[in-house]
Amino acid sequence: MMRQIGLGLLVVGALLFVACGGDEDESPVTIQPTSEATVVATVVPTATPEPEPVTACVQSMVSDGTEHLVMRADKEQALPDGYTPEVVQLPLAYILAGWTEQYLIPEAAEALMAMLDAATEAGHVIVVRSSYRSYDEQVATFAYWVSQVGQEQAERESALPGHSEHQLGQTVDVTSAAVGWQLSQALGDTPEGVWLHAHLAEFGFALSYPPGEEETTGYIYEPWHLRYVGTSCATEWQASGLTLIEVLRGDHLGG
Repeated sequence: MMRQIGLGLLVVGALLFVACGGDEDESPVTIQPTSEATVVATVVPTATPEPEPVTACVQSMVSDGTEHLVMRADKEQALPDGYTPEVVQLPLAYILAGWTEQYLIPEAAEALMAMLDAATEAGHVIVVRSSYRSYDEQVATFAYWVSQVGQEQAERESALPGHSEHQLGQTVDVTSAAVGWQLSQALGDTPEGVWLHAHLAEFGFALSYPPGEEETTGYIYEPWHLRYVGTSCATEWQASGLTLIEVLRGDHLGG
């Protein structure tokens, strides 16, 4: 049956992104003397770089003040120093029994609960095992994996501090009884995983690290790792057939 859990969410101020411009560059001037001893100044135009493509969903989110939902946190780009989102606590009914408290930003929490309720209605019990992690928590998490599997393998399975999508407060790791409540690649082949991946974009989530895309994403296949980006961007991601990082970079727009 559907879990009837209420969550009073405190809407927080959106992050402000300030584009900083530099000083105007003057075009270089070449001085050429003429036979009559007059001086002619020839202006050599500077090349104007092509603007980088910006994915349509990112453009729309910038216009409506929700650009924080499409911030990048990946191998190439770190979050701003000290980045700390305002988060709310998830109700216990959505968390793995006996597990620690879990947090997400308000809009991601609302969408997650709606998605897991829909899964329950469809006969699939899916719960959260991990969600928001601060920078300091990621330091400890990454160090743990290095101690377990070594630096090279750890970098395939865990993000360096400052580069983790979990620090955004928009990302969850989910699990089910079919995989022993663990974070397992087998989840993708279970009825729960199949349902989840078929419907996650409807609720604004994307699969950050799909199978066979480690060269692009930098991480192994993680069917449990879901990031909230809003329905607009999730729909664009799903339609593109690309990885989420490629959509956020605007790769599918060319340029």
